[in-house]
Amino acid sequence: MKRWYAGCLAVLMSGATLTAAAAEVAITADELTYRGAADTVDARGHVVVKKDTATLEGDAGSYVLDAGTAVLRGGVRYTDAARVMTAETLTWDGGRLLTAEGDVRLADGDRILVGSHVRYDTVDGYAHVRGGATVQTGEAEMQAGEIEAYTREIRLIGSGGVSLRQYANEFTATGDRITYTQTPGADDGYAVLEGDATATQSGHTVRGPRLDIRLQDRVVETKGRSTLIIQTKE
Repeated sequence: MKRWYAGCLAVLMSGATLTAAAAEVAITADELTYRGAADTVDARGHVVVKKDTATLEGDAGSYVLDAGTAVLRGGVRYTDAARVMTAETLTWDGGRLLTAEGDVRLADGDRILVGSHVRYDTVDGYAHVRGGATVQTGEAEMQAGEIEAYTREIRLIGSGGVSLRQYANEFTATGDRITYTQTPGADDGYAVLEGDATATQSGHTVRGPRLDIRLQDRVVETKGRSTLIIQTKE
């Protein structure tokens, strides 16, 4: 896209589309303001930013041409193939990184992430979720105050009032901190629970300061003074 001269402070366009051909970016809105000194476009009214296969929509926002970054606010929706993210505010670096705040929900295939703040790398599937965090992988679901999720390999690290459910083995657990790993599509879940940890499977419950659990083998190793509660048949 040809640039206006540096002294141009603002150009107001109504019902317009601004296209940066070199970067394959199109910005459409009811109202666009280009600020030449800052090399920034401000947009208001059903803003749509398109780049390659990705689309970002919201009520208002801005786009920095040189950096290729977009910030949208108000009913924001990001889509790219099977990946969909909704939030109140979303910052997109124009490539792999999404940072969203306010009632965030991200669906990427069978991976679902929910929280008040989500930072997500669309290439390696790493997410940092805070504030009522929930991560579902298809094989397991974790809830916590804060979760680090490596969704491609299925590795979840939760802290702050953590609960974990693994579907195939009817396994549930709670603790102050949990690390859960599993091979995608396999029944080989492994969980490490720390801090007032409790795990339940097949009606039996184990409590202790640390529990190491191999779900497929139904093996629980306890560290520290622990309690086993057995569900008996009457």
